Amino acid sequence: MISGQSQTLGTARALHPHLRPRPRPEVYILRYFFPIVLWNTILGFQQQGFAQMIHSDSQLQLGLDPCTTGLQSKSEPMATVLQPLRPSPAKTKPEKVKPAAERPVEKPSDYAPLPSVWFGDDSGLLERMLTFYPRNNPRMILDATVNGGRFWRGSKRKVTGMDIDPRHNPDIVADNTDMPLDDGSYDVIVYDPPHIPNQGRDNQKDFGKRFGLVIRSPKENHYTFSHTFPPFLKEAYRVLKPEGILFCKITDYVHHHRYQWAHIELINAARNVGFTACDCIIKFRKGPIVDPKWKKAHHTRRQHCYWLVFRKSKKCE
Repeated sequence: MISGQSQTLGTARALHPHLRPRPRPEVYILRYFFPIVLWNTILGFQQQGFAQMIHSDSQLQLGLDPCTTGLQSKSEPMATVLQPLRPSPAKTKPEKVKPAAERPVEKPSDYAPLPSVWFGDDSGLLERMLTFYPRNNPRMILDATVNGGRFWRGSKRKVTGMDIDPRHNPDIVADNTDMPLDDGSYDVIVYDPPHIPNQGRDNQKDFGKRFGLVIRSPKENHYTFSHTFPPFLKEAYRVLKPEGILFCKITDYVHHHRYQWAHIELINAARNVGFTACDCIIKFRKGPIVDPKWKKAHHTRRQHCYWLVFRKSKKCE
């Protein structure tokens, strides 16, 4: 016999052949639900492997060994792995502030910087140089070209003046290329050679009195006084004490249609003797030295001179 349910199903299939029979519950679970669970499980394993790979890369960037470092717990967030460890601040004791009466009193410094450009007179500059460059207060000072002594007007220092012209009443009448002085007897020597070799036809200015133009420079010496530098510097090096100072005032000039680099020739001659060139100060002139014979100049007018500083030593400071 055929049951009523089977008969009903048969009748439905006969009337509607396109309808599928309804599957049983276990078949429904295996066909539809199980693939979804399996797919989610696979995705979970893939996500876990990807997170572990990022964890290993971050350890390599931090210099850690992923083989010896334990896996990160699921409860710990990934960002904590990349955060560097901060050392705890050390505990420091507060400094005790001493009372004002117990603090050491700082003495005011006597140091005063010397400018590289000087707009005053030579006497004021020389006094500053004598307190700035010597290691100790100089007691023995020689002016090897004293002339009228204008460098020492108003000075209280004891200075020995030397000049080849007796009309200036120097302390020593002698040639500074052959000084009648003992070796190592002076702390400082001052040297101011003639600035212009020959006065020319300009009789309006007394260059002989102002600049000591007693001897003229012949053509054989190219109308310059640079040939007198080496013998003087050799004598100055002999007369100065160790660590002694030489101050030289020198001016470049234009002569015989050429620029005469007097200060460079003096520096080279001093180095050849053994001096160390230590410093240079530019002194400003109120007006340039002008020869009225030349109405049109092809060089700039010299409105400055140099004070060069040398030391009888291998070092300056």
